[in-house]
Amino acid sequence: MGKEIAAKPMNKDDARAFVNSIKTRIGDVREMLVELHDRQGWEALEYGSWEACVAKEFPDLSKRHADRQVLAGRIQKVIKSAARKPTANAVGPIGPKHLPPVVAESHLRPLASLPEDQQVSAYMDAKDEAEKAGKTLTAKDVKAKADLYKADNESYVPPEDEVEEEESEPEWDPAVAKKAKTALGQLVRALDSLGVDWGKMTLQQVKNAVEK
Repeated sequence: MGKEIAAKPMNKDDARAFVNSIKTRIGDVREMLVELHDRQGWEALEYGSWEACVAKEFPDLSKRHADRQVLAGRIQKVIKSAARKPTANAVGPIGPKHLPPVVAESHLRPLASLPEDQQVSAYMDAKDEAEKAGKTLTAKDVKAKADLYKADNESYVPPEDEVEEEESEPEWDPAVAKKAKTALGQLVRALDSLGVDWGKMTLQQVKNAVEK
C-alpha cells in the first residue's frame, strides 16, 4: 500500500504501544492499524516494510487482510468524521445514532472506488434504503449503490492502493454474532477460572487451548 497521507510519524514507543494494543484487541483495532500504517509505525520499529511488520508482529493476520482493514479503516474514519460535523440541529449529516461503532469491512470495501464525499453519501443511501425496506444492510446493497455513484464518475481514478479485485464474502448473520458473543463470554470466564492471562493470548493460542 503506497498511499501518502500527511500525518505525524510515530516514535518507537508510540508504535510499540499501538502494536501491543492491536495484539490484545484493545480499542478499535482497524483504526489502530490505519495509524500504524499511515504514520509509519512499522518504520519506527525498524522494519524495512509494512509487510515485514505485519508478518512479524501479527503472524495470525495475513498481509492481504491487514491491507483490507487499513483501507476499511480509512473509509470508516471518513464516515465517522461526517457524522461528527455540526449542523443547525447539532447533529452531523449522518447522525451519530444512525452509525454503528464499527462498520463491517465488507460494507466499506465497495466504497473505495468513490471520492470521499460520495463514500459517505453512498453508504448512507444504502443504509437508509435497507432500513425503509425493513431489512439488514448487506455488502451487496452498498455495492449496488456505490456502482450507481461510480457510473457518474467516469473521470475519477481511485488511488492505486484502493483498487482491489472483487470478491464475494458471506454476510455476517446477527444471530450468529449473538451466539458467538455468548460463547466468547463463556470462554473468557473459563480461562479466568483457570488463572489464564487470556488478554495476552492470540486467537490462535486460544483456539489451540480449546482443542486440547
